[in-house]
Amino acid sequence: MITEILSKYQSLSRKDQHHRFKSWEHCYKFFLNNYKYLKKADVFDHGCLHLGFYLVSCGLIDRNSVLLQKDYKVHGYFLANVVMNSENNAFFEEHENGLLDYRSIVGIDNLIADTRKAYQDHFFEMDGQSPIHVSDALASSILMGVYGNTPAYNRYLKKGLNLFDIRTQFNEFSIKELVDFYNQNMDDFHIGGKLFSNDGVKFTPMKLVDMFFWQIGYMMDQPEMYQEDMAAVNLFAEQWKSAKKKSNSVALPV
Repeated sequence: MITEILSKYQSLSRKDQHHRFKSWEHCYKFFLNNYKYLKKADVFDHGCLHLGFYLVSCGLIDRNSVLLQKDYKVHGYFLANVVMNSENNAFFEEHENGLLDYRSIVGIDNLIADTRKAYQDHFFEMDGQSPIHVSDALASSILMGVYGNTPAYNRYLKKGLNLFDIRTQFNEFSIKELVDFYNQNMDDFHIGGKLFSNDGVKFTPMKLVDMFFWQIGYMMDQPEMYQEDMAAVNLFAEQWKSAKKKSNSVALPV
């Protein structure tokens, strides 16, 4: 089931070598290879460009976004205050082995808060007084593009999470549930990851999780086109929720 869903997602970018999904690959690979060299002015500048274009491809910088009124250097505050903070280097290093556990997300709430702060401390809404609102979708997409360590909590992903009764708030609690989901289905995710490695990029565990739930949310929005697929997905979701309920149950004392 998981491998099939991942294949549906990846088929879009395989049909078009310049598909917008490729922007994540370019952005993530850049930061993975260059985060140690951001003190160099040209590398720093390229980092701002990569992040800015990736966010445009995600649909997060549109006419309703205050970031539309800014140039690409707007992302320099985030790079300087978060990515260049050596305390956050572990988020690059944790998933180099392809594993995912609770240790991988230690400090994730602080990383999320610092990401929001990097933008909120420097920009205001159109009224010039209210701090910019950094939504779950924006903050999570930024971290996905740079570290590959969280899914992007957009509309489709949240629909997919809801189907599996997984929290949709962007925080450590929700991400821990995704760690559990990944590890319970690790073999299938590994198969999917190996299939896509032929495309020239190594997908992180959380990127694979992101692809899976995004694709389900996308299919839920088009039920007539994916009727048979969704029947299988719904069955899988019910099995997951049932197993989760059993594992969370506490035996009463005799």
